[in-house]
Amino acid sequence: MQRSRFHVGRRVSALVSCLGATLMLGVTAVPVQAANVFSNPAPITIPTQGPFSPYPSTINVTGLSGTITDINVTLYGYVHAWPDDVDVVLIGPSGTSYTVLMADAGHRKLPTAVDLTFDDSAASQILNNDGLVSGSYRPADWESYDLDPTLTNTSLSVFNGKTPNGTWSLYGGDDTANGGGSIGGGWSLDIATNAISVTSFTPSEGMVGDTVTVTGKGFEGTTAVKFGGTPAATFTAGSSTQITATVPAGAGTGPITVVGPGGTSLSASDFVVDHKRDVSLVLSGNRAKGRVSVDDGYADCRSGIPVIIQRQRGGKWKTVAAVLTNGKGNYSAPGASKNGRYRSVAKLKALVSGDVCLRKTSPKVST
Repeated sequence: MQRSRFHVGRRVSALVSCLGATLMLGVTAVPVQAANVFSNPAPITIPTQGPFSPYPSTINVTGLSGTITDINVTLYGYVHAWPDDVDVVLIGPSGTSYTVLMADAGHRKLPTAVDLTFDDSAASQILNNDGLVSGSYRPADWESYDLDPTLTNTSLSVFNGKTPNGTWSLYGGDDTANGGGSIGGGWSLDIATNAISVTSFTPSEGMVGDTVTVTGKGFEGTTAVKFGGTPAATFTAGSSTQITATVPAGAGTGPITVVGPGGTSLSASDFVVDHKRDVSLVLSGNRAKGRVSVDDGYADCRSGIPVIIQRQRGGKWKTVAAVLTNGKGNYSAPGASKNGRYRSVAKLKALVSGDVCLRKTSPKVST
């Protein structure tokens, strides 16, 4: 039987050129996003012969980071008097990539509506005979794609590595007058990307040199891990979902940032940096002198730090003086006029930045 063909253009770009005029003639449903599934639930009418209505049906994908690693397409409520006449093609936002989802799949009457998911990893291709049922199938072109015979690709992986955001278009039609049908529930895109996402880390706080495990996704090809904006000199992406990193010198409290091909992601909570300190004590006359130093060079944990001088009496430590360190961490206070054992204590201090200056006690000094 000689078929009556209609063409939507000899190239994918020709398909896309039809989009503007088509949208002015019809109503396009607003896509609904749930996770990485974007849907257009508006019904698609398949005439006895000719292009779908609307032509094309579109979904606008927004808000995704990274590039595509996998994409699946689902048609909801597909029913037709003669499925062997139906051709469907998906075109991506760039207008240069496409996939023939099905062409001349199934055969005779399909009286019961089915949901068809197109997935490159499905066990089998969409059927070339009677018996279409709801399920997942690999795309297939069982006869020259009548809408445009130059379109032959049937792999959804053609979209891998491309940006997901933009307008996706579903074109299709019925190439012979054997009855019509519909895709009553519209269609959807399920898009996976290599977008980076930091979901947690452990421990929640630590010192320079400590190892932190970061959990998330999209960690393939990670190029940087930062603690409060300071890059870690050492990190290892053990898998796509886990990284171990060493807290770098100069790090301050703040989110952990992971950078890679899939973009940039910051942790929802801050990693708290603890700073280890040392305290010295020298008794000179009736004065207690010394210095608070920080082993990682974090000056805010030595300047303006409360220091208490204590004398041991009856087996207990009693405070005899309190003072703040100067900008270099030095302190000097009266209160050591009596003989005995003394110590200085740099008290625990949480800074406005969120950093924690750890408590430290000096060696004991006797007079």
